Amino acid sequence: MSIYLKKPLEGLNLLEKGSIEYSISLKKPKNLKSIGILNLMPDKYETEAQFIKIFDSMKQPVYLRFLRIKNHEFKNINKSYLENSYETLEDIKKEKLDSIIITGAPLEKLPFEDVNYWSELQDIFNFIEENIKTSFFICWAAQAALYHYYGIRKHISDKKTFGVYKHYKIGEERILDNLKFPLNCPHSRYSGILRSDLKNNHGLKELLHSEEVWELLLSDKNKFFMLGHIEYDRNVLKKEYFRDLSMGIKSQTPKNYFPMDNIKEEPTYSWRNEGKVLFSNWIKYYA
Repeated sequence: MSIYLKKPLEGLNLLEKGSIEYSISLKKPKNLKSIGILNLMPDKYETEAQFIKIFDSMKQPVYLRFLRIKNHEFKNINKSYLENSYETLEDIKKEKLDSIIITGAPLEKLPFEDVNYWSELQDIFNFIEENIKTSFFICWAAQAALYHYYGIRKHISDKKTFGVYKHYKIGEERILDNLKFPLNCPHSRYSGILRSDLKNNHGLKELLHSEEVWELLLSDKNKFFMLGHIEYDRNVLKKEYFRDLSMGIKSQTPKNYFPMDNIKEEPTYSWRNEGKVLFSNWIKYYA
C-alpha cells in the first residue's frame, strides 16, 4: 500500500482502474509522512490524479491530505465537494503536516495583492514557516512565496513560456540525487523571476537553471521553489493548446513537446521519471 488518503477524491476516477492501490484513513497511520497539497489549479480532479500517481510510484507509503482556500469559491467545481473532501488552514493547525505542496494557479498577470485570497494565502505561508518541516511551491505559488518571504517580484513577459525545456544543475542539494541532466520540465506561464534579483536575497540557492526560461528550482533550507510543472502528466500542455485554439485564442505550439512539432503525434513525456525522483528525494531527505 503506497497511498493513504484522508478523504475520498474524484481524481481517482481519472486513473486507470486498478492502477493505484490506496486506502482511506481519517487518521494518519503510524510512521507515515503526511503531505498536504493546497490545490489552487482550475482542474482540481486532474491535479489530484497527477499527485496521486506521483506518490503512488514511491517505495515509501505516504498520507495525502488535499487542502483548499476557505474564503474563495472556485469556478467549475462543486462547492460541497471541496468542503467535504478538502481541508483548510484551521484543520492543519489541529492535525499538523510533515510537508506541504502548494500548486500553481492561472493568476500570473494579476498583482499578488489583487488576488482575492491573498491574505489567507499569506496566513498559510506564515504557518508553514513556523510549523511545517518542508514546503514545495510550484509555478505561480513559487512566485507568490518568493514575493512573500523575500520580496522578490515577478516579471511579466508578452510572450508565453510554453513547452518543455532543458535545465541544468548549478547547485548541490539532496533533492537532486539520482536525477539525469539536462532535466526536461514543462512550463506554461507569462511570468517568472530574474536571476539578477536573487543575488542579495537571504540565502536562496539556485539549483536548476535554463538560459531559455529563467530559473527552475531554488531552495532555502527546507523550502523549495519550482518555477515549472514537473508534476504534469503527458497531455496537460496538449489539452491547454487545443483548449485555447477552440476558444479562438492564438496559441504557439508548445516547444519541444510534439515530435517534429506535429500536433497530430503523441506528445513526449521526457520528464516523467525525473518528477518521480525529485518528489521522492524531497520526502526522503526533508520531510
